[in-house]
Amino acid sequence: MKSFLFSIAICLLTFFAPLILRAQDAVSEEQQIRQVIQAAYIDGIFNLGDTVAIRSGFHEAFQLLGLKPNDELRILPIEEWLAHVVDKQQAGKYPVEKEKEVSVRFLRIDIVERVASAKIEFLIGGELRYIDFLSLYRFADGWKIMNKVYHELAVE
Repeated sequence: MKSFLFSIAICLLTFFAPLILRAQDAVSEEQQIRQVIQAAYIDGIFNLGDTVAIRSGFHEAFQLLGLKPNDELRILPIEEWLAHVVDKQQAGKYPVEKEKEVSVRFLRIDIVERVASAKIEFLIGGELRYIDFLSLYRFADGWKIMNKVYHELAVE
């Protein structure tokens, strides 16, 4: 009887162990993605002006894509965005004042192998202003933000 129960336990462990390990990997990958978004995007670009974090978390081919009210597409490569950050640094606008601090709420992160997407709420001073959709790829040196599209919410 003990041998039978032991055999069943081994079978169950053999079946469920890979599932548990994959779930742990997914949590770890999600945490890495959250960290990249917070460090490079939120703190790097908006709160602290940390160009090292920006270069670490954004791929050099990154582009922000925005749809203007006249249906014209706005395209902003990362190098142009970095130039804006440097201009703000030189003007002494970092770190931002507490009432203008940017924060996010992660609504969803989907991961398939080396590709991920994140849907986030973008808040300025605690007020919801945008819904962002970020696409990421995992490279040998970690997750990189590849592009962003967004929806701007009406300010009341």
